[in-house]
Amino acid sequence: MMGRARSFNRRACAAVAAAITASLIFTGCSFGTSGGGPYGEGSVQEFERATDVGTTEPASTATDEPVRDQSPESRENAAEGFLNDRGALPRSDAAEIRFGGSMPQGVEGPFRVDRVVDGDTVRVLINGESVSVRLIGLDTPEIVHPQRPVECFGREASDRAKQLLDGETVYLEFDPTQGREDRFGRALAFVWFDDGRLFNYEMIAAGYGHEYTFRAPYRYQEEFKAAQRAASDNDRGLWHPDTCAGVVE
Repeated sequence: MMGRARSFNRRACAAVAAAITASLIFTGCSFGTSGGGPYGEGSVQEFERATDVGTTEPASTATDEPVRDQSPESRENAAEGFLNDRGALPRSDAAEIRFGGSMPQGVEGPFRVDRVVDGDTVRVLINGESVSVRLIGLDTPEIVHPQRPVECFGREASDRAKQLLDGETVYLEFDPTQGREDRFGRALAFVWFDDGRLFNYEMIAAGYGHEYTFRAPYRYQEEFKAAQRAASDNDRGLWHPDTCAGVVE
């Protein structure tokens, strides 16, 4: 009798151990990292070195959030109303995307775009030198940060910036409230097209980035915030529930 009881106990313990092991395997998870504001972290050399060597797709980090379909087909279907490759929109949305003002006096340029780094950083040629420009008031999801995975809608934002800026001639507007450069030596500016469109604004209004204020309000802050509200209300880009629902980290 005692032998049968010990045998039964061993079988029971083995069954419980197997169940616990299976539970741990199927419920285990890890957490990704997140960071702060874009003007004051990392370094321009790190971001652009990552781009130059092709490491624009860091290994993703698993999270305990529900898994969304992030396939290109899903994002394309969810992006109804997006800008096409030359900036056109359905007639009902076009007025909301285009900035209501006009290019001011005192802008500098024209400058040729040398290279797009990501959705909110670009290099332009000034007197033959390639100068890194960080866009004021715009924060797009990361794709080249050396310590973070590619964020939701980062590739789409970068691709959109390339479609609009690659090979183009632009004008830079500086804002004394933000300073001429950030602490990494990047110029801080608004980027204007010669037809009067404002790149920073269009990216926010079309849902490719968030409005971002660093320390002090900037010249077009209210217009950029209104553009973000309209993008969110209309489920554009990263605001769509089938893409990022406004949360990119």
